[in-house]
Amino acid sequence: MEITVKITDLKNMVDQLIEDKIEYVDITYLEEDECDGDILPSSLHFDAYDGYGGGIDYDSIEHVKVDADYKNHD
Repeated sequence: MEITVKITDLKNMVDQLIEDKIEYVDITYLEEDECDGDILPSSLHFDAYDGYGGGIDYDSIEHVKVDADYKNHD
């Protein structure tokens, strides 16, 4: 199981979790799926513990397709 995400997307998620004072988070890998004919890309989904017995559902970060030599495509 492998997923490629943009570092800026990952950093933005961590920044949001820190801003919300989240200490613990479950990160779930969701495989590519189909819903009503649409392809949903694989993603990382974040569910945080609020510390009081509940959870907070955060957005997911979607997989991105990138060539190994992506910097040569400018």
